[in-house]
Amino acid sequence: MKKNIVARLNQNEKIISVIASSLGVLASLSFFEIISSNLNGNSNIYIQPIIIGINAAFWSLHAFIKRDWALFIPNLLAIVLATVATATAIM
Repeated sequence: MKKNIVARLNQNEKIISVIASSLGVLASLSFFEIISSNLNGNSNIYIQPIIIGINAAFWSLHAFIKRDWALFIPNLLAIVLATVATATAIM
């Protein structure tokens, strides 16, 4: 049974990759709410973006080494937006 599940996952690897990448981009886009709130002076959230940025940096490094662009691109976007969110919180 376990081999059957693994085989099915391998067959659908491309679909899973596209879904995971899309969700990664959507998660990164959620930073716009934090950035907007920070710019309006309503928030000073900075720990969450720092941690997410560090996590995304390591995932990006892993994806770059593996040449997995579907994993690399959403995490690179997360690094950029996490940096902007952190900078706007500190301002």
